[in-house]
Amino acid sequence: MHRTEDDEQDASEFVEFFLRLADQDAELVAAFLQSTGFEPGTSLPQEALLKLSAYCRLRDWETIGIPDTLVEENLPAAHEVLEDVIAQLSGAVSRFKANELCQRVHMFALRQLTWPQTSGQPNFVVQDTSEPAEFLDLVAELLWEFRNPAPLTEGA
Repeated sequence: MHRTEDDEQDASEFVEFFLRLADQDAELVAAFLQSTGFEPGTSLPQEALLKLSAYCRLRDWETIGIPDTLVEENLPAAHEVLEDVIAQLSGAVSRFKANELCQRVHMFALRQLTWPQTSGQPNFVVQDTSEPAEFLDLVAELLWEFRNPAPLTEGA
């Protein structure tokens, strides 16, 4: 198979997407733990931290109003994940496997194009049913069309 420069760029953007998600997840979990009174440096099992990242992301998505789509994707409600983390930390049998849950949450993010924002702004969600390549072509056309917006004139 012959790789093109476009293939390498696509792969790079794919990796960058998941790295930004991971960075954002870490910030969300840290903020959540601080808000609940955990002291910095408190040790928690890796599985619990991963589930907390899924909880935070699901909670944020529910807050912006997309719970129906989450149900369609067979993702749990945020409160179910938090209850599972608390149960796990209490020694009960865990309902969700952390890696599987995080993979499902992140793939939902990729498919639904919930792009992590670096500016501190909230995520945006595009619910699109087209093929990813087709959608990206449309986005590229839109960006190309508006690449040099006319300067605003005074009084406009």
